[in-house]
Amino acid sequence: ESTVAKVPDIRNMDVVLMNPPFTNNEKHGGRFSADVKRRLQRRKLEIKAQMGAADAAGVIDSNSVSSFFTPLADALLHSDTGVLAKVLPTTACINTSGIEERKFLAERFHIDFIVTSHDPKTPNFSVNTAIHESLLICRRRSADEPRRSTTFIALSHMPETTEEVADWLKMVHAGWRHPLHRSFEWPAARMAEGDWTPVQYYDSRLAATAHNLADHALLAPARNLATIGPDQRRIVDAFMNPLKDTRPTGDATYPFVWRHQTDARRTMAAVPDFRVAPAPDRRDYAIGKIWPMASCLLIANHIYTAKVRTPAIYLEQPALGGTWTPITPKPNIADPMAATKAWCAFLNSTCGSLLLLNARAKKLTYSTYKPAQIGSIPLPDPAKCDLAPLEGVFRKLQDAELLPWPQMEECPARAELDTAAAIVLGIDSGEVADWRKRIGHEPTVCNRYPYPRIRSKLLKTLMSGPSFEGLNVERDRSPMREIEL
Repeated sequence: ESTVAKVPDIRNMDVVLMNPPFTNNEKHGGRFSADVKRRLQRRKLEIKAQMGAADAAGVIDSNSVSSFFTPLADALLHSDTGVLAKVLPTTACINTSGIEERKFLAERFHIDFIVTSHDPKTPNFSVNTAIHESLLICRRRSADEPRRSTTFIALSHMPETTEEVADWLKMVHAGWRHPLHRSFEWPAARMAEGDWTPVQYYDSRLAATAHNLADHALLAPARNLATIGPDQRRIVDAFMNPLKDTRPTGDATYPFVWRHQTDARRTMAAVPDFRVAPAPDRRDYAIGKIWPMASCLLIANHIYTAKVRTPAIYLEQPALGGTWTPITPKPNIADPMAATKAWCAFLNSTCGSLLLLNARAKKLTYSTYKPAQIGSIPLPDPAKCDLAPLEGVFRKLQDAELLPWPQMEECPARAELDTAAAIVLGIDSGEVADWRKRIGHEPTVCNRYPYPRIRSKLLKTLMSGPSFEGLNVERDRSPMREIEL
């Protein structure tokens, strides 16, 4: 038996605070009967239709509960002075599925702050979740008001008490930098385009470097150079799982690299670990549609950042993968074999690693990569640059062991890959060596705190000193001061 609640007309709110449920309809409606699910879905469609602005309706995905909250908050807030504070998954600030919501927010609000926890033990603001979360704080922006940059705040440790939060806020407003956080500005134009990628980095230099590298004139999105896919779900649907189903089918088998065992995959050169038969009821689909997309170059579609060594591998014969996605050069690539080897070397270099980090989804520490994301990752364009240095270093180092990302600074093979990538792109190899060091120190890569915890008592001691008392909060916000441990 159902009841209809009478909800008052609440508009022109000063502040909306929210932590929406980030789940799809299937999980959200699992506790309800089929009839209630239908009514819920009908109500969601009604709400979507009630959103007057086309861009507001465009933000809503009827299969995602959370996508309703931002347009509804926009409708509830005062049109001139409203403030929105929202908890959201960090990857919602970077993945392709969230770009319309990001543009919607940047158009209607000034994004004041985005706060992200890089605390390995507490990466979230919510309970009962393990994903990285960010806190978005934004204010209404009038149509004629100039856009301002956004401040990204990266927490090295999540404050544990309200007292620690209060102390931290005092130091932020006073313009101090200290080991609890780092902050940096991101241009308003990039925010308006939906580029909120700094949210995933503790080191601001990496955010700026990744942005500039992605726009490099000699690189092009992988989708422009190669066919990406098939998606992992299509492969798993078409072929038998060799880890679970070993029934003989009498059918032909095909080479697969089924698993991405990060400790076992140590070199760029690889060989198939299984021969897999088509699923009996999907035979024609597997042989006619999926197998023709096999390739000699495979890229991992799941990456555990603390352990990965080789995000891309090369095989002498075309193969498919259970946790790997094929990359096949398009017909206009003059020498496809040379290109795949060069791209494999590039993806295993620090440049490739940084571009992969910049395209993360789901979790920052265990990212998934759909074909659309892989297609957005830039690769050296053979029509614009000479791939010979990368192909040559691949031939030399294809059987060399690569160290995990947290140790990439100490990896001699990756240093050689970086030299070749720098030559191809015309970048100073010393700069790439600096990126290599910075990536290895990122909390979401090394799974370590960047600093020891600064307890509230020490913060109070710092703030009680004469240098702190002399600060003018309004005028002395720049240059920032660094507190040394």
